[in-house]
Amino acid sequence: MRRILLGKFRYQIYYTELEDHIEIAGILHTSRGVEFADIYNPK
Repeated sequence: MRRILLGKFRYQIYYTELEDHIEIAGILHTSRGVEFADIYNPK
């Protein structure tokens, strides 16, 4: 899992690179105060 930070737009994009495509796992806005791990791996 990788993450791109789009600072100008305040988004974080989580993705996985596969052989022939990229799979987007999630897009979060940084002002929400939520980490991707909290959503992707709930307790």
